Amino acid sequence: MMQDQSSSTGPHSLKIGVFDSGLGGLSVLASLMDTLPGAGFLYFGDTANAPYGDRSPDWVRARSLEIYHHFVEQGVSAMVIACNSATSAAVSSIREIASIPILGIEPALKTAVESNTSAPIAVLATAMTIRGPKLQQLIGRFPDRAGQIFPIACPGLADLVEAGAFDAARDYLQEKVRPQLPQGSPSPCVVLGCTHYAFLKSEIRAVFGADTQIHDGSLGLARHLARLLDQPSPPAPAGQATAVDFIFTRDQEKKLAIARAMLSHASLSAASFQP
Repeated sequence: MMQDQSSSTGPHSLKIGVFDSGLGGLSVLASLMDTLPGAGFLYFGDTANAPYGDRSPDWVRARSLEIYHHFVEQGVSAMVIACNSATSAAVSSIREIASIPILGIEPALKTAVESNTSAPIAVLATAMTIRGPKLQQLIGRFPDRAGQIFPIACPGLADLVEAGAFDAARDYLQEKVRPQLPQGSPSPCVVLGCTHYAFLKSEIRAVFGADTQIHDGSLGLARHLARLLDQPSPPAPAGQATAVDFIFTRDQEKKLAIARAMLSHASLSAASFQP
């Protein structure tokens, strides 16, 4: 079932499993590498079954449990679900059986609400995340702002990121997302409800304005994991690269090359890593 293309993470005693349906979770991996430069990472991209946002919650839950068991077999110390759709469908079920910390990514709506009082807040996500109870519960925490929060499903947008079609993604935002927000209002706060969208920050600002605030939960998740594992985040020891093992369930070599390029694009401060 699993394709294991990983190599040993060598001297790193702390190994963290990071899971996404494809390449979008690399944005979370980048934050984790910056925050925990002394750790080793196993990145699992389920590219044979992407995107998860178009699948049923039951299917995503079952598949996520399989990947959890694979991570445990690989000896990881914690699992990060770097996929909003999988977090919405599966994080509670996995935590019920887990023997290691399980963290999921969710839209950084709280920081968006706290950062402004007047701009509309656009929550961009897959259809599964938009329909799921986790997002509705999150929005429900802010009843005074509910009328200014616009959950917008973006089917197909993650596929454009996977393909590196950033011009097409900008056109998508202009033609399919912008019309769903109030016309004539200030530039919106944009909350990224899919990890793929973190690679579209320049396209988002090109469409909505250079002053558009963009919020994603990657850095907060990374800092929370560091606290859970009682790991301070000093610079990595001199000469020690951050070890990352990659597993993709389809097109391993092609996706590995894209992953390297995307991590470089993410402007890591912990830029040295072993693929």
